[in-house]
Amino acid sequence: MDHDRIKGAVKEKVGQVKEATGKVLGDEKLKRKGQAEEVAGKVQNVVGGVKDTLRENRDKRQRNPVARGAAISRLFAASRRRPWCWRRAGPD
Repeated sequence: MDHDRIKGAVKEKVGQVKEATGKVLGDEKLKRKGQAEEVAGKVQNVVGGVKDTLRENRDKRQRNPVARGAAISRLFAASRRRPWCWRRAGPD
């Protein structure tokens, strides 16, 4: 779990508390700040979820031996090619 998801969830709850406190006290400014913080927490939570998904996909690709073998063979084949300056010129 990404730290952004945890921070986002905490920020969202703090925003909900601020919003409820603003409603009870009749403080419109505190209520709006709570709403803004709640939305910011939701956004941060989504960002953390995207990071988690990307990390999981990366880990799956690294664990896949077929994909890893194909990548290694492509790197090996690329390293065996001659540089462009070593290649023979074609017939003139």
